[in-house]
Amino acid sequence: MLVLQSIWISGWGSQKELDEAKLNFAAEADHVSFLNVYKGFLQSSKSSQLCHKNFVNYQTMVCISN
Repeated sequence: MLVLQSIWISGWGSQKELDEAKLNFAAEADHVSFLNVYKGFLQSSKSSQLCHKNFVNYQTMVCISN
């Protein structure tokens, strides 16, 4: 996950919206936050809508999950 491109996409909205989306997955460390994003992606049945709503790079998540 760390060697691929960023899981976050910042071009869709404001920095404030991106920061708020990141808070949905926030943890004490970035690695744990990334794990939270991954778990959410899997629990959503690899939903592209979840990614779009939370400024997450769908293509990166698909690559990670394969």
